[in-house]
Amino acid sequence: MLFTPHLPWFHDLKWNWQGKFLEVVVFLLLAKLLKLPQSVSALVLPKELRCLIVALVVGALFAVIDGLGHSVSIETKVYEWTMPGLSEEIVFRGVMLGVLDQRLGRPWKILGVRMGLGAVITSLIFCLAHVLVIDRDWTLYFDGNGSFELLCFGFAVCWLRYRYNSIVPSIVAHNVSNGLPCVL
Repeated sequence: MLFTPHLPWFHDLKWNWQGKFLEVVVFLLLAKLLKLPQSVSALVLPKELRCLIVALVVGALFAVIDGLGHSVSIETKVYEWTMPGLSEEIVFRGVMLGVLDQRLGRPWKILGVRMGLGAVITSLIFCLAHVLVIDRDWTLYFDGNGSFELLCFGFAVCWLRYRYNSIVPSIVAHNVSNGLPCVL
């Protein structure tokens, strides 16, 4: 999706809006084709609104760890507050985690929440997706800066998804974690 030809309205944008939009569409269609129940994919609104407070705290905590005070464009601010969390949470903590949990179960209890190997696998893949970089010349390189933080963040948003049976808190935490450093 990163290398698909850009449609005209995405062409002049700095960030990969089109790729993230395609991720959302593809994985929502995949969830539909796999007939994943909402209880498995967590593609539902949370029942408890207080989960958003927890998500804001988790996101802010990881934003502080990431470091505040980046000077960025308006497009970057809007992008970071919307697309990464939306697309990546649907992919990793929605569809992928749901499918893995169906197959592998959730035998461990961590901070009162049942978790399993799916959380470990999706957190590792999430981390690798951020530290293994392929540029437009198809050069692959490793940028391990922040890899432990990414792994911890992956587990934290898995916990949020499990605790509230919804990916919405994970989306909120992810976007706050990405967006807060851009505005402070």
